[in-house]
Amino acid sequence: LIAFFDKEKLQMAPMKGVAYAVTQCLNEFGKILSEQQLSGFVWRVDWRLRPYASLRNLSMVSEKALDFYHYQARPWHRLAMLKARPVAGNLALGQRFLNDLASFIWRHNLDYRAIDDIAQLKTKINLEHPDLQGQRASQNEALDQGHGFNLKLGHGGIREIEFMVNALQLLWGGRKPSLRLANTLQALAQIKQEKLLEKQTVDTLARAYRFLRRAENHLQMLDNEQQYHIPQDGQVLASFLALNGAADWTAFNQVLTEHRSNVYSLFTEQFTEKDRQNDDQTSYIWQSVECSEQVQQIVQSWEAGFLIYGVSQGQAHHFEPLLSALSHEIKQSACELETAVKKIDDYFSLLPPGGQYFRLLRDYPWLLEKIIAPILLSPTMSSLLHQSPHIIDRFLEETPSETQDLDTTIVFSHTDYEYRLENLRRLANEELYLHYSRYFEGETDVPSLQCQLTTLAESLLEASIQVACDQMGLEESPIAIIGMGKLGSKGMMPKSDLDLVYLCESMETHALASKFSSRLNTIINSPMREGRVYELDTRLRPSGHSGSVTISLQSYQQHQLNRAHTWSHLALVPARFVCGNTKVGQQFIDIKHKILRTPRNIQQFKFDCAKMLKRVQEQRIVSVKVDQFKVKLRSGGLFELEYLINCIAILHCIENPSSIHLEFNELVEELAAQYGKDLSSALKHLQALQLEIRLFGHDELRFAELPEPILAHVLKTLRCVNADALGKDIAQSIETSQRLIDQFFVQIDWNDLSGWEEKPVKWMNDGV
Repeated sequence: LIAFFDKEKLQMAPMKGVAYAVTQCLNEFGKILSEQQLSGFVWRVDWRLRPYASLRNLSMVSEKALDFYHYQARPWHRLAMLKARPVAGNLALGQRFLNDLASFIWRHNLDYRAIDDIAQLKTKINLEHPDLQGQRASQNEALDQGHGFNLKLGHGGIREIEFMVNALQLLWGGRKPSLRLANTLQALAQIKQEKLLEKQTVDTLARAYRFLRRAENHLQMLDNEQQYHIPQDGQVLASFLALNGAADWTAFNQVLTEHRSNVYSLFTEQFTEKDRQNDDQTSYIWQSVECSEQVQQIVQSWEAGFLIYGVSQGQAHHFEPLLSALSHEIKQSACELETAVKKIDDYFSLLPPGGQYFRLLRDYPWLLEKIIAPILLSPTMSSLLHQSPHIIDRFLEETPSETQDLDTTIVFSHTDYEYRLENLRRLANEELYLHYSRYFEGETDVPSLQCQLTTLAESLLEASIQVACDQMGLEESPIAIIGMGKLGSKGMMPKSDLDLVYLCESMETHALASKFSSRLNTIINSPMREGRVYELDTRLRPSGHSGSVTISLQSYQQHQLNRAHTWSHLALVPARFVCGNTKVGQQFIDIKHKILRTPRNIQQFKFDCAKMLKRVQEQRIVSVKVDQFKVKLRSGGLFELEYLINCIAILHCIENPSSIHLEFNELVEELAAQYGKDLSSALKHLQALQLEIRLFGHDELRFAELPEPILAHVLKTLRCVNADALGKDIAQSIETSQRLIDQFFVQIDWNDLSGWEEKPVKWMNDGV
């Protein structure tokens, strides 16, 4: 047992000595349970797992205990608290204490030091525990010698099974809350479900654990004493064998030996460091290229065993395989060596000290493929790695299918608000990187990636709403979140922000809804240690930059039907209800449908569209070379084409009211069927090119100037044979966009737009 007290709840006069009084109480409590009477005792009580076990006090203030665990505890304290639960006294206070202790027990990142700590603890037990004197005397305990075997601490015993399970729990429990179990067999079952060990291995350990625990229970039933050594005396041994249902010692020892051998073999495999010298590698790429003094110092530190990043001196000589893999990845990237080494060094410097991540990269060299090429070639992926260096942990987990719902368990595994915000960002960065990596490696195409990024944004918004509701004590969200832009069209890209509009039901709920929206913005958009969940843009609301970010349905409808200008309705074309208050969301859909099917003065509508387009062209559209790796803000580029589609869509929905129910991509295909299939193909081509730009950068370069790996990826994605063919394809898409714009605005004199006054859309109903 361990006991703690809250000094605020246990109020006593200072001269009384609270800790002393509590210790007196606990001593009396211990006597009641464990003092030997004529009829025996109730239960043995052991206080030795408490902090500062050598001190006389049996309890300490919970606040000081938390400080002890976080800053002074030894590895065995962490192992002991893994099984802790409140059993008596103020249970709510006990649970709160364990909740506050969760970050000490369950680390966010994969903590390979836990394996080292457990291995050292087992070695210390073997060398020092008094119950293992016989084992040490024989120097090498024979696994087939069962007489005198310590069921708990001996080779192949209970503790080795528990340590294997505990190591995986401590390693993965921070990322997988399902592993936070005190019961060893339940933890083993969960380890099998999470596929952290082979099914056969788990079954072997579970069978051995049941056998050894049964034997231990039967042994302690003999005299109701804590004993673990299998007896050697004839009568006691006979009683022990009878309790175990064994026919004789030979039969029992045969089964025992099999279990012990299996356990010891698996334990040794998990906790013994293997020598991974690589004699085949004689040279590295940096040894054949002239380097600056700075780069020479970096690669020399690599060859010395990565000591500058926190790898221990004792581990340094094991990393030659990692050097070989690093050299290979740099060579494959075709990146300039000086730049490559500096970028990799920057990332390595961000990894937690202790060397566990270098061991991870050494033991799983394929992980280097997931990080080195992105660090060197993709600024977007590199930025995520710098914000969240632990991302490589994610690749060791069972990769979910592309259609599987986002698992937000880690976010809600703790009630602390800051904890949830941090884990939202971790989850966002990890999932984004995972999706980018699949695309980078050719496992996902552009439409699939856009769909995945959109689904991820929706899931993270829903999780953020739940965090806000919990924080404010609300059963449901008072607002509906309307997705505009790329979120609305389900065309999310790397580095896309979220264009959102917040709607509430009425002015009566506006105050609460505004407070909720403000909290939601903080949850999503506030910069923290690992960045933001998403950048937010709420400027597409009726008031633009000014006023409250939350609008009541009545105000929103009045604005859209009476005061809004044409551009406001154009922005509504891809808009959709994403999540939040379903009732309000449905009412938004009704408003949108009403707006899209309202007849308009076609001539005024086209002139308004033309004026807005010309304004953008004058202020933001730039002139670029035909084959330049730039796609959005150029003449005939993606912005102009998407703008044109919204213009066409509004007129199309007036003539075809059923089309207002289509999703944006379905609407585009319907428009393409009427206005030409090259509308859809040009849009997809330019979107694919934009996605490549967002992922790899270099938008100021021409195609032929792109680094070879990036050019190869672009050509493969867009199914082009070379840079010249890519240039021709982009030129064709630009020409298609310009031609369609000219067709739509065929009656517009672009030099005489000033005479047309932009009016609220209500005016458009006049003279239809």
